[in-house]
Amino acid sequence: MLYDRFQKELEPHGIKVVTYFGDTSELERQANEAAFNCDPTVRVLIGNPQTCGEGVNLVGYDTRNPTTSHTNCDHVGFFSQGWRPLLRAQSEGRPYRKSTRVPIQFTDYVVPGTIDEEIRVRVLEKRISAMRIQDLREILKTILE
Repeated sequence: MLYDRFQKELEPHGIKVVTYFGDTSELERQANEAAFNCDPTVRVLIGNPQTCGEGVNLVGYDTRNPTTSHTNCDHVGFFSQGWRPLLRAQSEGRPYRKSTRVPIQFTDYVVPGTIDEEIRVRVLEKRISAMRIQDLREILKTILE
């Protein structure tokens, strides 16, 4: 599995990894979320948007006691693409909370010439179209008032 491969590549370099995906039990998900947020030695969480899309807080430090940690979730990488812009937006929201302390960088790792490349382009086009529609609504609202 791809997740195992990433983990095996990172851990020999002293990068502690936890996972959060479909085969991860609910108990293990809770433990891994807590480890990512509260254990400063856990520097990477590997998950997928379907599993990490809702109800998960991945800020990279203990929000109940923020002064005890100097770590933050500051980078999110996507290694596969999905067709659903809402699911992607929810995934991007996981490290953002009222208590977010640092800017967050998002990176898409896409192999050129693959279906993921086409999916990413089309999903971005959908998001841009949605923003334009929203802008149009605001313009019309201003005109009609």
